[in-house]
Amino acid sequence: MSAENDTGSPIIVALISFLIPGVGHIIGGMKGRGLYWLGGFVIYMLISVMLVFVGIGIFMLFLEPVWHIGSAIDGYVQAND
Repeated sequence: MSAENDTGSPIIVALISFLIPGVGHIIGGMKGRGLYWLGGFVIYMLISVMLVFVGIGIFMLFLEPVWHIGSAIDGYVQAND
């Protein structure tokens, strides 16, 4: 699926998506895909924080950087198309 890139730079999309998953996609003109990443990240963090009280959430918080890396890679690939 090809999307139009308004920023002109896949690197900018990737960097912004790394900082806040999905926001780089939105800035790059891929609103639907960006909302997917951002929404998924917010839901994941809410569940992680709630589960911290039962002990398993701490492990989920350690895996949180995977969202940032995945979003950055996807942003770069999609902006390159």
